Amino acid sequence: MTETIAIVPHYQNAAKFIKKARPHTPICVGGFYIAANYQSVAEDTPEFDFLIAGEPEMTFTELCQELSKPKPDLASVKGLVHRQNGSIKINAYRSLMKNLDDLPMPAYDLFPMDKYQGWSTLKHYQEIFTSRGCPFGCGFCIDWLPWIRGKQGLAAVPDQVSRAGGGRAGAPGKKVRGTVRPYL
Repeated sequence: MTETIAIVPHYQNAAKFIKKARPHTPICVGGFYIAANYQSVAEDTPEFDFLIAGEPEMTFTELCQELSKPKPDLASVKGLVHRQNGSIKINAYRSLMKNLDDLPMPAYDLFPMDKYQGWSTLKHYQEIFTSRGCPFGCGFCIDWLPWIRGKQGLAAVPDQVSRAGGGRAGAPGKKVRGTVRPYL
């Protein structure tokens, strides 16, 4: 799960529900708020097994690779906060990505779009952000900072929209609703 501060309580409640129903299900969270407050979030929410404190793509990929091993080496995963013998462990820092264009495009064809519904009344669509950070710019929120770096180039935006099905994944040819806001 990734988040902003406004939905942290929802994720905490969801994690409690999941752990009650399936106690051995690993839960990993990340996002700007968690990256800035990982210690207090980990202390306040024991249901979160793993927290990503920084760049998520490589950290989450490495975490999944380690968890698939018979004896995972969680300490080797940079940018990871995890629990070990009842205490919170903070691994080495993961450097920021210099170029987001190095990331592969999401495999939209693997998304079960019939299970998704976005923020509006449209069914079966998926939102995409073409740069780092939240696009909304609320003055009170940590997500809106001028240090957003490593942005994908503006040239990548049409390709991302096209791969997402013209604005609605799984619906090629549909027009994009709203505007694309690539914060450069």
